[in-house]
Amino acid sequence: MSTNKVKDPIKVFISSKCDGKYREMRKRLSKLINDSPLMCSICYEEEGSRSVISEEFYINHVKSCDVCLFIIDNEDGISTSVLKENDAAKKHNKKCLYFFCTENSSDRTQLQEDLNAKEKYSEIPVFDQIPEIVIESIAGDIIHYYRYRNSDIVDYKISDINTDKYSSTILDISKRI
Repeated sequence: MSTNKVKDPIKVFISSKCDGKYREMRKRLSKLINDSPLMCSICYEEEGSRSVISEEFYINHVKSCDVCLFIIDNEDGISTSVLKENDAAKKHNKKCLYFFCTENSSDRTQLQEDLNAKEKYSEIPVFDQIPEIVIESIAGDIIHYYRYRNSDIVDYKISDINTDKYSSTILDISKRI
């Protein structure tokens, strides 16, 4: 399958801490997103120099994206930047997917408590599995949304999702006959 991008791919904003163990995870996740013909990632550290302060820069990206991914390791807690990105996403009615790593702490964050009554989130038991689990969730969410919006018109399915840690993701969407 060709990995040429569709004309107007879905813009996916990645929100998490950026330093330490998060750097490699974000890099892997961004690659998986960008390898898909349907999506492109917005990842703060991959952007070049800018003339605006960091907070203005990432909040503007939240405003312009189609979906926000929030990735939190419960052991590390939630940074102020991630909270601001979440507030901006909610204020601008962005689609959001939430992922909480429970590898070293199963203590629920305040954000999990707040989401519990309103939105489904994923708990990921191993930090290194985050990129693959997130990309599968994005693909599933896209298909669910498409089916919901057009359920009486066309029925589509995911026939294959292939991921490996350092390679591409291929979304093969085919019409059911």
